This record gives sequence, C-alpha cells and structure tokens, in this order.
Amino acid sequence: MVLTIFIMLAWLLTMILIFLPKPFSFTENSFLFLTTSILIKNTFTIVGFNLKWIERSEQSDFFVAYFLYRTLLYPLALLIMINLFYLYKKNIHKVLTILSAGIFIFAVEILGERLEVYSYKQWNNWYTLVEIILFIILTFLFAKLIRHFELRKTKYDHL
Repeated sequence: MVLTIFIMLAWLLTMILIFLPKPFSFTENSFLFLTTSILIKNTFTIVGFNLKWIERSEQSDFFVAYFLYRTLLYPLALLIMINLFYLYKKNIHKVLTILSAGIFIFAVEILGERLEVYSYKQWNNWYTLVEIILFIILTFLFAKLIRHFELRKTKYDHL
C-alpha cells in the first residue's frame, strides 16, 4: 500500500511536469533536476547514514518508497515549483507556487513518517521546514545560475 502511494505520487508529478508549459529548456530542466537530486540525495545520506538521524524500515517496499521520495518526488516538486514560478507574472501566484510546493513536500515527508517508511531520531518538524526552505532557496539559486550561463552562452554563440 505504501509503495503504491509513492508510485502514484511520482507518476502524478511526472505527468504534471510533462504537460506543464516550461519557461526553461530541456537542458536547463535536466541540469536543474540533476543538481537538486544530487544535493537532496547527499543531504539524506549525511543525515541518515553518517549522523544516523534517519532510521529506514527494513522492508523492501518501504525502502523503494523512501528511494522514490528522495530521488524523484522531492526534486520533481522543486522542478515544477521553479517552472511555475518563472511561468507566472503576478507575485501572488509566485508566492502561492512556493507555498504549495513547500506544503506538498512537507505533507509527503509527514506521510512517509506516519506510514513508518522512515523515522527520525533527534529531529522534529521545525528542522524539516528549515530543510525544505533551504532546498527551495538553493533551487532558486541554481535556476538563477543556470539562466545566467544559458544567457551568457547565447550571447557569445556566434564566436
């Protein structure tokens, strides 16, 4: 049941991303997805394995659900958020996009914890909120950096 929920969420986010009009090119989206995915995986590895603050379930379907969350759901939610942010013109829509992505990620985090996919030691929900906010900020920084290099590349393309 748990694995089904996480697979359906991954499928839903993938379909949203596929059919969403994107202000970023395929290359920019790919690079942004890969950088956020690597950053999230490394953070979860440090927190889980090195600091031992995350205990994963030993069941194989729970591990796959945890793997889907940290590898696909979290980065896809951030990628959809950044695409919608640059797509909308009004500030209220941009703020609602950021809040919606943060709430979605937090809800999936709580869902994984309640369904005992993983559990935290020496951790609380405030740390989770800080982590989500930091990842949102880093995603915006990566998007800005990618945009800067892409514009710079097109500016000097004729050389």
